[in-house]
Amino acid sequence: MILELFIICVYIYCTYTVKYHFYIVNTFDFRTILTQTYEFALQYIGLDPHSTSIWIEYITFLKGSETGNTFAEEQKVVSLRKVYQKACSRPLMDVETIWRDYVIFEQNTNKTLASKILDEKKGLFLAAKRCSKEYEAVARRLNRYEPSLPPKGSPRELQQKKQWQQYLSWEKSNPMQYDDVLQVTER
Repeated sequence: MILELFIICVYIYCTYTVKYHFYIVNTFDFRTILTQTYEFALQYIGLDPHSTSIWIEYITFLKGSETGNTFAEEQKVVSLRKVYQKACSRPLMDVETIWRDYVIFEQNTNKTLASKILDEKKGLFLAAKRCSKEYEAVARRLNRYEPSLPPKGSPRELQQKKQWQQYLSWEKSNPMQYDDVLQVTER
């Protein structure tokens, strides 16, 4: 419940920052602040399977940034590539849409290099897609919005307890099969 509230607050803040301030001040400093806002949000909620919309908004924001020279354009491509690759390696609910957009981005950027990069990253995407489907199956029956009250032992509570235990067991099983301990604890 607290995580969902945090996600909503971050989403509202990002939306407010983008929708309101973007039309008032479109300066380099503002774009830097907005980039930091998205990075902050994704650092804390970017692993949540329901954070797809924030990833997509951030990618759209980066795509919309204007560049004045070749160096700035290269920086934009590097930033977009980094965000796409990070998003495609997360078990997000609609990771396939982000992957398709990423494939188009790479092919439009450099057709020669695209196949090599996409081949390298496809394994992470497939693992994220598999994990996302597993998450949907495990989390489907969870009631995330029920208040946390002392249990009374009702059949519905026992069923929810069982579902939550299955979900926690699944999370502990390292479904993304990370080798790095930091990635496991981050998840």
